[in-house]
Amino acid sequence: MAATSRTIVCAGGGFPDLPTPNVNEKGNYSPRLLRNHSYKLDIKKCLRKQIDATFRDDVTITQTGGGIRMVLSSGHYQEFKRVNDLYYTNLRKKNLIEFNKSEQTDKNNVSVSTTVRIWSNVSKASFSYTINFYHTTSKTLINGPNKDVFINEHLCDILNLINKERADLINEVVRESATLDNHNADTTVPDVNCHWYMMPYAHPLIEIME
Repeated sequence: MAATSRTIVCAGGGFPDLPTPNVNEKGNYSPRLLRNHSYKLDIKKCLRKQIDATFRDDVTITQTGGGIRMVLSSGHYQEFKRVNDLYYTNLRKKNLIEFNKSEQTDKNNVSVSTTVRIWSNVSKASFSYTINFYHTTSKTLINGPNKDVFINEHLCDILNLINKERADLINEVVRESATLDNHNADTTVPDVNCHWYMMPYAHPLIEIME
């Protein structure tokens, strides 16, 4: 099945600023299952992919034979992951869904992808689908028997939670890292290997670049 484009129109269009998730809050996340791959991530190649991704459109969505593919800029990818945690945690607190995560890492335990399975057993509204996050390429693939629930009921709510200013700032920092690497110049913008470790929403970005 050839890939086809699909336009998603979301009402509102706002980007409210949400607090970063408290990873120490009990019940905020499902336990993460770790699966290790035998290869070692090529950090320089990964960084180049992240820099290239900063020049993409914010979000591009296509239907493929394997599911729904989302291609995002580096910054919007990080924001999309952040608000996914907030969105599904909120639905779980309302007893509307359950979800769990599994992390895939390279031989040095650097996270390369995350799989999130979402399901609901609510009477007359049961569904399940899976979101696959590919950290090195800033892409996701949504598949499973009820992936249309993601498109029709959940996607717009998630996109409207994204903080565009924050996403754009992440893109700037990633691009600045290339300038630092090529010219070894001092700058007021933080290097991705420096203080951004203190920002929870940016940590996955740092993790694959250190």
